[in-house]
Amino acid sequence: TYHSFKFKLQQIIVKFFYQLNYRLFKVNFIFQNDQDAVDLNINSNCKVIRGSSVDEFRFYPYDVSRAGTLIKEHNTIYLLFASRLLKSKGLKEIVLAVQSLNKKGEKKIILLISGSVDKENFDSFTQSEISELSKNKGIVFLGNRNDIPDLINFVDICILPTFYREGSPRFLLESMACAKPIITTNNPGCEELVDVGFNGYISKKQHIDSLKQAIKNTIDCDIEKLGINSRKRYLENFSENIVFNQISTFYKNI
Repeated sequence: TYHSFKFKLQQIIVKFFYQLNYRLFKVNFIFQNDQDAVDLNINSNCKVIRGSSVDEFRFYPYDVSRAGTLIKEHNTIYLLFASRLLKSKGLKEIVLAVQSLNKKGEKKIILLISGSVDKENFDSFTQSEISELSKNKGIVFLGNRNDIPDLINFVDICILPTFYREGSPRFLLESMACAKPIITTNNPGCEELVDVGFNGYISKKQHIDSLKQAIKNTIDCDIEKLGINSRKRYLENFSENIVFNQISTFYKNI
């Protein structure tokens, strides 16, 4: 686990070699968020370039009335979680939050889950655990899909309440490019993507009540406007033109 001696030892070794490269070889670094540079104690010869952009020929807003066998139900809010099925991605917390909200909400919430089990990863859900989660009302496990652009455009809100240490989650960037509101956590690499109340909401990590409130806040807003703002924020801060130009300029200046 993330609290095990083995994992902590791996972190120490990785930090050591970053520092060795930094001090001995004067290596230049590109980070996706400020906290990585802080945690590695690297304050020069580095550049923070937020996000990594996405394939903008695949991820853009378009009308989808159905995605595969999925057809939208009336008066229903659809959430999408698309990621590796790791426990540290916050999947169990979403399931519990959606369960609770469905018990007392005016609108039905359906959580679509796309991803695959990683048998080699200690943090992965097992197939039997995923099957158990799927038995909950409003939870639909889709397995590994290759139509993620369609799924994103089909749903109302995209959500990744991760406490896994992210660089800058590609799924959230893809969702922003497709003009969807996003919900994530106050986690380095995630919180930088959200302007709270403008294009989505932030939850505390591993905090079901906070996640419930973030989902409720998003549903109570003008979802379409949040989505428009999300794409605007993507284009102004994380698009190919922005990210590639920053990388190119950094290399030219070295």
